[in-house]
Amino acid sequence: MTRFVDRGLRGPVGIAIDATDNLYVCNCGGNFLSKITPAGEVETLAESELFACPNGSNFGSDGILYVTNFNHQDLLRVSPETGEVSRFTTVPGGALDNLGARGRARDCLEGPGRGARRGRRGGF
Repeated sequence: MTRFVDRGLRGPVGIAIDATDNLYVCNCGGNFLSKITPAGEVETLAESELFACPNGSNFGSDGILYVTNFNHQDLLRVSPETGEVSRFTTVPGGALDNLGARGRARDCLEGPGRGARRGRRGGF
């Protein structure tokens, strides 16, 4: 086995893949989002005060990357081209936590993200 990436990540948890095989990795430990090319080049795509342990991601049918946080109930939109981060919605009453491992995030996303499962720490 060969190591694909050995730098540029800090607490990697949630991974999404685009149509050209770029990986988008949530870094809970550093509150940023990394992009990794098929050649293994790592860059920081997005840093934002809206990140609070980003830990789950998925692409919507609109081509936007949607990211959940472990430490609050905001669902964020991230442009894969510019790295711009904005709040898409806030899910009231801890509903993101209540989805749990058995829940589905289909109410948050449509298209390719439909039916994505959330992990233990609140990600898709």
